[in-house]
Amino acid sequence: MENNIHEAIIAVMNEIGYVRKETKGNLGYSFAGEAALIRALRPAMVEHSIYANVRAVTPQREQFTTKSGTPMNVTFIHGVVRFTHAPSDTHIDVAAMGEGMDPGDKSANKAATGLLKYALRQTFLIETGDDPDEHNSAEMERNGFKEPSVQVEDL
Repeated sequence: MENNIHEAIIAVMNEIGYVRKETKGNLGYSFAGEAALIRALRPAMVEHSIYANVRAVTPQREQFTTKSGTPMNVTFIHGVVRFTHAPSDTHIDVAAMGEGMDPGDKSANKAATGLLKYALRQTFLIETGDDPDEHNSAEMERNGFKEPSVQVEDL
């Protein structure tokens, strides 16, 4: 049995190494979603007595229009995910960000999902085959939309 959150995280990392990306529906790209990460991590987290909760969330909402003229809502969420080892009551706080876009009312939910997804991925160093550095920034630009700058201290 692990003595603290650090030992428990290492134990989970020893069990989980890779989550395969999937292609869903008509999206035209593959990804490792939140459900796949939770499905892979949850049994090991339970076995090693780790739970997570999201804290100190700061949302920022904006609107923009796509190249095709569709109005979109976008939400950026900065927050902290706390991973706690229940038996020892030790924890670590992980700063995370999420972004969600939706023409309706789901941008905040999508951003919250992204925040948790990336905190899980980074904390347990889950490899999915993604590397954001493989893409040119110009390929990622949106029509007239610029992401806000965030300082690590702000999280």
